[in-house]
Amino acid sequence: MYRTPLHSIKRKLADNIVIASAPCAIPVLGRLNVGARMSLFEYDNQIIVWSAFPFCEDVQECLDMLQGEVTHLIVPNLRHNVGIKSFKEKYPNLIIVGGEYNIEGVTIDQSIPKTYGNKILKETDLKEIGLSDVISKNFEFVSMVSHKNKDLVLYDKKSKILFTADVTIDMSPRKDLEQFKDEVDKDGFDPHWGYWGNSFLSRFLQPEYNFFKNRVNLLNGTDKPEGQDALKLIYGMDISKIVPCHGNVVEGKEALKKFYSFL
Repeated sequence: MYRTPLHSIKRKLADNIVIASAPCAIPVLGRLNVGARMSLFEYDNQIIVWSAFPFCEDVQECLDMLQGEVTHLIVPNLRHNVGIKSFKEKYPNLIIVGGEYNIEGVTIDQSIPKTYGNKILKETDLKEIGLSDVISKNFEFVSMVSHKNKDLVLYDKKSKILFTADVTIDMSPRKDLEQFKDEVDKDGFDPHWGYWGNSFLSRFLQPEYNFFKNRVNLLNGTDKPEGQDALKLIYGMDISKIVPCHGNVVEGKEALKKFYSFL
């Protein structure tokens, strides 16, 4: 559940990459605020949307930070789908890219088959699947078919930045959590005290807490060999930053070691 009107913190990670971070609550224990993040890429005068927010004036401001036409929307997993319909209404010719799964009311135009799961999908693989040139030339993917939510992990080759949905989360109770302004949030965040109220448990959604790690590992399918293999492949990539949908941007890839130290 996003706040209305939506207000996001916007910034450029690179000349052609914009990220927008905003409060967002999920229906756990009432409303557990975990925040959300949308990312935009510009290549060949085309804008590719990753983990879309519901389309609104705030989203338009994010798009205005780049040049080009919105042509593709990548769905990072089964759950990160709230903004798809509103984007499709705004851009009827939008190409939806995602895994081989069903989302009610949504048509995946270019899907990554389950048979391509748990491997690094490079340009030749993506062309073989039938993805558009702008996608296959500039990105690599790992489709984590063992993941409960069927996470896609996106790697931007130019910047060497990894973009994740629920594979990595860092909601440390710090004052600089990017999705919040300097004010008390109605869904349970205070910039001076961190998470409180129904959202108190959000402060444990970080790599340092074993209780959380044990559960996120099961969510990510790491009780299965193929899930473990996928994570090892991801860690082997040349990663400059990790941009999760929930929590702060992480420098380097060492957070993956904290999350999955047993591997």
